[in-house]
Amino acid sequence: MVKNNLLVAFRNLKKNLLPFIINILGLAIGMTAFILIIQYVRFELSYDDFHQKGNRIFRIQQDRYNKGELTTQWAAGCSAVGHALYENFPEVENFTRFTIWDGVLSYNEKRFREEKIYLVDTSFFEVFSFQLLIGDKSSALKKPYETILSESIARKYFGEEDPIGKSLLYNGDFELNIIGVFKDIPGNSHLKPEILVSWETYVSFRPDVNTAWQWDGFFNYILLNPKTDYKEFEAKIPAFVEEQVGEDLRQYNSAAIYNLQPLQEIHLNSDFMYEAEVNKNAQSVYSLIIVALFLMVIAWINYINLSTAKSLDRAREVGMRKISGANKMQLVWQFLVESILVNIISIILAIILVSLLFTLFNQITGEMLDYSLIHNPGFWITIVFIFLVGAILSGAYPAFFLSSFKPASIIKGKFSQNQKGLLLRKILVIFQFTTSIVLIAATLLVYKQITFMQKYDLGIDINNVLVLQGPGVVNDSTYTETFNAFKEELLRKPDIQSISTSTTIPGRKVGWNAGGIRLLSQAVEEGNQYRVIGMDWDYADLFGLTILEGRNFSPEYTNNSETVLFNEKAIKLL
Repeated sequence: MVKNNLLVAFRNLKKNLLPFIINILGLAIGMTAFILIIQYVRFELSYDDFHQKGNRIFRIQQDRYNKGELTTQWAAGCSAVGHALYENFPEVENFTRFTIWDGVLSYNEKRFREEKIYLVDTSFFEVFSFQLLIGDKSSALKKPYETILSESIARKYFGEEDPIGKSLLYNGDFELNIIGVFKDIPGNSHLKPEILVSWETYVSFRPDVNTAWQWDGFFNYILLNPKTDYKEFEAKIPAFVEEQVGEDLRQYNSAAIYNLQPLQEIHLNSDFMYEAEVNKNAQSVYSLIIVALFLMVIAWINYINLSTAKSLDRAREVGMRKISGANKMQLVWQFLVESILVNIISIILAIILVSLLFTLFNQITGEMLDYSLIHNPGFWITIVFIFLVGAILSGAYPAFFLSSFKPASIIKGKFSQNQKGLLLRKILVIFQFTTSIVLIAATLLVYKQITFMQKYDLGIDINNVLVLQGPGVVNDSTYTETFNAFKEELLRKPDIQSISTSTTIPGRKVGWNAGGIRLLSQAVEEGNQYRVIGMDWDYADLFGLTILEGRNFSPEYTNNSETVLFNEKAIKLL
């Protein structure tokens, strides 16, 4: 029976080749879009789920207040808070802290600027489940100037050589001794260190870092005991902070509140100052699930409508089969076999398209989804899901609709379509077109918003401005002379009109945060926090800043180091 159904299905598909091709392409494109979007969503939702103790790891996020007003929300706050909670509360099983450096590392003739250097304490591998390939977790990173490299960084500097026992020179100042290699961090991690340096290296420069409560820029993570309710524990932190540093903060009319962020919620629900990586937005990710479902439903409805649209041609076939003795369920199975066959071919084509479009899709999303997702059980669960729903549900209605024709009416030429069937088809068509219009309108809206942002007057001129990331090494008095010589050499080229140097550029978050700035006539507690950019005298002219009052920095004056430019917002704060 199955063989006969397949044979008849192939004959019908061959006979109706154009509708068959349209159905195949429609379903395949819908399936391809659905699979790609769902794989992206699964990737975004999987962030940090590989940590064995992930459900007990929490980041300590810091809110800073000035004069009772929230001024800064830090992903990386003070250095002391994590260790202090670990020492004073039994609920905290372990803690780890780190800060992020950049700098130029060199080995023989190889020299690279590295931006993901994490200075971590010895408990880093105890809290997180990052895999150490070479080295001993129990003794690693206990001494100053010890470092552990990722696989990629080890290959970058040493190729196939064994890096253990060798050293990298940091900024030409000191050597970092390599004691281990860790596995490259997965793409679905909100932390992506490439080089780990011992915390004691930092302590050797600044011994007071361990107890610094008002010195920001340090990430703190705590591991809570299994039976601890993190909300109840979080409620205990304000009183403890008040006891430790409350009086000092009040001298500057400021306050600090510490919140606990569950590890696996950081990537989609966190956008604070000094995030370790760029995070995503949960609402946008969840919206993509709806878009994917709509695209798939449109493809299924298209299949149903095209199948039932051929009802008059198939009616004679149904009439002859019923007269020949076929019952309704035999006809239902015949049409379901055709649906299953169409869906099998469509899903095979969709898998091929997914493989071909993977690289392009990565470029569009900015993520690095890899082919290992195809070996993930979740990928094949998605494939089975859309196959079963597509083959059975989208094929069920045409099957029951076509098999319900009465042979007597067909033979007499009095066949007419059921009004309920026509109504359902009209509803499906309206839904299909409405959904398509909504998706197209949403796409155009996003496009217009992006175009608006690209063309909006920023108050600065960024056209034809090229940003060159410098090495960031300012370690002696020759830096200024070196930069000026570099600048003069470039300005000899006719294509270059001007050059400026600064600590950051428009569009990036300003990392220089200065507190307590006030007029000399004001009391200490009247100071405010400001974002500061260090710049030379060409900065304002290069970016086309408008000087409303006063003057720009200029080499004609000798007191540039004692002068500042305020923007309008800063003046209002004063």
